[in-house]
Amino acid sequence: QRHYWLKTNAQPDNTHRLKNAIENIFHFVKTPDYYTNKNAIRIESEYAKTDKRAWKYHEDGADPTNVICVKKTQTQKTIHPALYPEALPERFVPYLTDEGMTVLDCFMGSGTTLYVAKRMNRKSIGIDPNENYCEIAKNRVETVQLEGVFD
Repeated sequence: QRHYWLKTNAQPDNTHRLKNAIENIFHFVKTPDYYTNKNAIRIESEYAKTDKRAWKYHEDGADPTNVICVKKTQTQKTIHPALYPEALPERFVPYLTDEGMTVLDCFMGSGTTLYVAKRMNRKSIGIDPNENYCEIAKNRVETVQLEGVFD
């Protein structure tokens, strides 16, 4: 399935092109019986609480769409050129895995997906050909256990 990240604050393009505010995210599967948990990311709906027509609303909320509207963030202090916000894996990790399952990020970069996976009590495996990015990701994931200690 194709998903779309709508960058609500996309960077301008310094060429003659229009700025790119959409990023494609592809969900590939090998078998037809893959795991998903749409209920983990349903959108809370006030109508579902008051309107009891079962055919119209799911009790856990509205179906999420394949369009994710999230600001592009640059809060990480890393050298990676293609950072994306934690909100992206915060949506896909609970949708595609359950606690204790393993998340594979074969283009891990600075480790955002691995960081979120560990925070959400998943195991993770990251792959990147750049050793510097592997070190950045490793250090970043190791901070998850410390999160909240200094708040």
